[in-house]
Amino acid sequence: MLFRKKEEDPAGISRAGLSKWYRALSDKDKVRVKRYAEKAPELPAFEMLLYIAKSAIEDENYDFAADMCGHAVKFADTEMRRFEMNEVLIEALFLAGRWEEAMGLCRKGRDAYVSLKESGRTLPEDLRFRNRTIDILVGHMKDYDSANAALEDFFGIGLISEEDLEYRKNSLRVHRLQMTFDSIYSLSK
Repeated sequence: MLFRKKEEDPAGISRAGLSKWYRALSDKDKVRVKRYAEKAPELPAFEMLLYIAKSAIEDENYDFAADMCGHAVKFADTEMRRFEMNEVLIEALFLAGRWEEAMGLCRKGRDAYVSLKESGRTLPEDLRFRNRTIDILVGHMKDYDSANAALEDFFGIGLISEEDLEYRKNSLRVHRLQMTFDSIYSLSK
């Protein structure tokens, strides 16, 4: 008769109070989680899952990072935590090429930003929803008019300064002209 050794949860997962969650994962996901959790500092549940997601992004494992954000949302008990999780998820989806999903979360991030700002919260300066909105509109959709409108909106909610607005709009004009010249050049070959 063979006895199977009881597998222990990774230490970081146990300390974070995620043992029950971990045991419910597929074997494939357990291997992935264990890989990142073993390197993690001692963190509470939500921060542990974000750490795993961010580490997966660094390893270019974008779909897994998005999955971990889906788990983290269950532990996001404040508006600020939901905002943080949304920012990481936007990055994972964008890098995975899941543009439409990322764009929907960019809109959600914008609304959360306004709400958090009105409540007096201190927010980070590097905002994925702002940057990836423009990246998707210009890089994927080739919609320069919507990108300009988004920049105006960001200025309107106090997200960018007037100087930054003009700089970014000018960058879009230059990019649009470059794309036009590139397409004319490629047709003339």
